[in-house]
Amino acid sequence: MKKALIFLLLILASMLACGFLCTFTPTPVPDKNPIIPSITWGEKLFKKNNSLSDIIKDNLSDSANGEYALAIKNIKTGETYFLNEKTPYTAASLYKLWVMAETYDQISKGIFSEKDILSQDANLLNQKFGIDPEYAEKTEGEITFSVEEAIKQMIEISDNYAALLLADKVKMENVSAFLRKQGLTHSSIGAEDNLPTTTAYDTLLFFEKLYKGELANSEYI
Repeated sequence: MKKALIFLLLILASMLACGFLCTFTPTPVPDKNPIIPSITWGEKLFKKNNSLSDIIKDNLSDSANGEYALAIKNIKTGETYFLNEKTPYTAASLYKLWVMAETYDQISKGIFSEKDILSQDANLLNQKFGIDPEYAEKTEGEITFSVEEAIKQMIEISDNYAALLLADKVKMENVSAFLRKQGLTHSSIGAEDNLPTTTAYDTLLFFEKLYKGELANSEYI
C-alpha cells in the first residue's frame, strides 16, 4: 500500500513538474503558455481491440502545435508508444525524482536516517546552487526539515528548498552517478549555467524501475 501510494504521488508530482521552475537557475516565464496537445481520453481507451498507438493517435488533437514528447508503456502487456522520446528537455522539477531515489538509496545503506535534521540558511542554499536572489523564492531565514519531511515536501508539493536541502545532503555528483547506474543516459544534472535535462524515455524508464522496485531497497521505495 505504501509503495502504491508513493507511486501515485510521484506520478502527480511529474505532471505538476512542468509548472514549476527548476530551482537551480530560474527560467523566465514566457509571455504566452506553449500550446500543449489536447488528449481527450474517451471510452475508446478501454476497448481491447484498440492498440496503444491507435488510442494515442485518435485522441491527440490534429491542431496541436509546438514540440513535445511522449513515452507511454503498458506495464502489463509491454506495449509502448513513443514520440520524440529521446529529445532532451529541461527537467524542471523532475530532477527531484532523482534526488529522492538517491536519498532513499543512501538511507538504505545507513549513511544517514530519515530522522536526521537538515537545516541551512536560505541565502546560503541560493549561493550553493547559483540561484539569482532576484528570482529566489526565499532570501533569508533558516530552512529546517527532517530528511523524512523534506522528502515528503519535495515530492508531494514540489517544495524547492526541501529539494535543495536533500540535494546538498546527498551531493549532486552522487545523483549523477545514480543516473549512470540506472541507465538514464539521456539525463543530466547540469553544471554551472546548464540546467538539468531529461527525456520522456528516461522518465518512463525511471517510473518502470520504481514500479519494479529496482531503484533502492524496497523497504524504502
